[in-house]
Amino acid sequence: MLVVLAGSIELVVRGRMVETVEAGGILGEVALVENRPRIATAFVKADAKIVRIDERRFLFLVQQNPFFSLQVMGVIAERLRRIDERL
Repeated sequence: MLVVLAGSIELVVRGRMVETVEAGGILGEVALVENRPRIATAFVKADAKIVRIDERRFLFLVQQNPFFSLQVMGVIAERLRRIDERL
């Protein structure tokens, strides 16, 4: 999973841009939760600074702050709704 600290990243699914992730946003969360390849391709739109959160760090964050997992689930649900609307 990646956290965008600065800049913006476009997410493309099946050749269609479905979302722009800005500073404070995350991407790659579904691949991390499922332990499967990503379903979107990411393109840096503006100079971006990102932080990678691997599975070990993700599990630590979930254990230390269960609310964190609810926030990630909210991002997943909202993103799926936007993708469904655009595709």
